[in-house]
Amino acid sequence: MSRRVFSIITKHICGRTVGWNGSMGISLESIHILRKIPQRHFTRGSVLMKMKNAPRTKPLVKSRSMTTNVLISLIPCFVGIAICLEYERRKKIRHLREVVKNQEGKTPVPLANIMSKLKNVPNQRDLEFTKVELEGEFDHAREVFIGYRANELPHLTPRGAKWQKGVYVITPFKLKDTGETVLVNRGWVPLSMADPRERQEGQLSGPVKLTGLLRCTERKNPFDFRPVQDTMNEKFFGNLNVEDIADYLNTKHVFVDADVESSIPDGPVGGQTKVLSHNSRRDESFIYILIMGSIALFWYTKIYPQRAAVRYVKMFYASRPPAYQLKE
Repeated sequence: MSRRVFSIITKHICGRTVGWNGSMGISLESIHILRKIPQRHFTRGSVLMKMKNAPRTKPLVKSRSMTTNVLISLIPCFVGIAICLEYERRKKIRHLREVVKNQEGKTPVPLANIMSKLKNVPNQRDLEFTKVELEGEFDHAREVFIGYRANELPHLTPRGAKWQKGVYVITPFKLKDTGETVLVNRGWVPLSMADPRERQEGQLSGPVKLTGLLRCTERKNPFDFRPVQDTMNEKFFGNLNVEDIADYLNTKHVFVDADVESSIPDGPVGGQTKVLSHNSRRDESFIYILIMGSIALFWYTKIYPQRAAVRYVKMFYASRPPAYQLKE
């Protein structure tokens, strides 16, 4: 076997081979915190030949500027802030869901009795999700749509439209007691039934009595750059904006989501009140925690690489026999 190959397969990483008179001896050299790189030694007959490593052209650890270190250090802080915001958001959503659930068993309040309290937005926010009762007539000639939306009650979806996109039917409703006109979300219909002529039996006429929940303007997705009102179709709105819809239809800034009991055959499916538009961020808190952990590990190992290297070397030699221990 070649002497060079025999030297390479030697398991001791801190030694040199001397003497080739029928026997081989191993002598160890100590490494002082990786500052001295061991040299490779080979023998040719009885002559000892030293082969030094090529000089290093780049530093062992690439230095970084202060700005880079500060930016890397701030990344875990930003991720931590995002986790706190996500936790507060989900806490608020759970509270709103409990409020909506508690309203199911309460007695509805006549909407005409609280119309005076719904003149400004702060009061509307305080009374949001309040169960109210309405009595009056629909004005089907001026109905508008909000979409595209999924049906919150898929078991009530009309036959043949289970996988279709749909819209909410928003219809002006004239109160019997006060004569004021408010907005009522009658419910969800598939796109194939968006045309009123496709649901003639569902267009209620005459005095109607129904119950529902008060709603306010939904928060628009910051990444949705579409206008609230479609420029090509003025009767189509991409987001629930009570003020814009009420101004377009010349009604009061009061919006009511009709409950599921108001649903009729071949008509909109009521009970479409939802606290959160999308549940795709259900596991964002867990994802943020993983991201913060990985970034923190990256920051720790990159900011202090020399200390990490020394620690790993000491851990390696601590598991070796006493003869291989580093000398202080």
